[in-house]
Amino acid sequence: MVSAPTVALIGPTGLVGSAITPTFVQAALSGEIAELRLLTTDLNKPKVQESVKNGDGKVKAFTIDYDQPITLEDPLRGVDVIVSAMGAQGDMDKRKSVLVEAAVKSGVKVYLPSEWGTDHTRTNRYLPLFEKKHHHVLDAQSKGLKVVAVYIGLIMEIAFCKWFGVDSATNTWIVPGTGDQLVAITSKEDVGKYALRVALLSFTQPDIVPTHVGVYSDNRSWNTYADIMGQVAGKPVRREYLTLDEVVKRWDIAKDTLPIHMVGPLIPVLSAENVFDHSGGANELLNPGQRFWKPKTVDDYAREVGGQPWLNSSPL
Repeated sequence: MVSAPTVALIGPTGLVGSAITPTFVQAALSGEIAELRLLTTDLNKPKVQESVKNGDGKVKAFTIDYDQPITLEDPLRGVDVIVSAMGAQGDMDKRKSVLVEAAVKSGVKVYLPSEWGTDHTRTNRYLPLFEKKHHHVLDAQSKGLKVVAVYIGLIMEIAFCKWFGVDSATNTWIVPGTGDQLVAITSKEDVGKYALRVALLSFTQPDIVPTHVGVYSDNRSWNTYADIMGQVAGKPVRREYLTLDEVVKRWDIAKDTLPIHMVGPLIPVLSAENVFDHSGGANELLNPGQRFWKPKTVDDYAREVGGQPWLNSSPL
């Protein structure tokens, strides 16, 4: 019988890291993983200290400095799986390269790189960030790591805001394409649960887990999501549709002015081109028959927010 893995989590306090960490802390407490190590550039962050406290000796935290690769040696010694939620600040390419080199040197077996968003393998649209991510996966694989990139589509608790064309104050949604294309949306809590299942299965049965894994909590269309919100709010959502040509024109105007890590303005284009449809993804592989948990649906979220997500506020 394969023993429980020791897991290192990179970036435990960012948007994705904060969503993932609680699930892994619970997994350490239950014995699903032998030990959880939180690798951070700031050991004094309250979220780090809270996780260590809640871990009851099964969770440890380490300060790392990518400019001093030696600082990764002790934290990664004996680690079986790295789950990276590394942020985009600074020279991310350098930090990812340093991390992979340290992982190989320490004998790490499985590596989940910092993806957690758009499945860029499903689009031919060029974005420097996508190209860099692609080459990073190939580089890590060439060094002997089992690499699994996890794509969650959009984050449920963020997707329904003005930044994505959803304005609850005016009860109006700007919908890309016909609105009938399927869009994978994953709740923050489910991100952690999928990440844990990927980590465990990739460690115990690496041959059955593909390199690119798409998951979701819900995988329906913008029109369906609008119908759900409208039903809960008690009034139909007004929709304004933008054709694919229109969203492409908007993207072409904006793309050269954006930071390299910013994908958001491209999302309407990818939605209209059906890139976010995760049908046939890894949900059943990771959570067969919803054996481990029941994913949160947009219906659940709509009830939480009264059908009016981010009314007069925004997460971004």
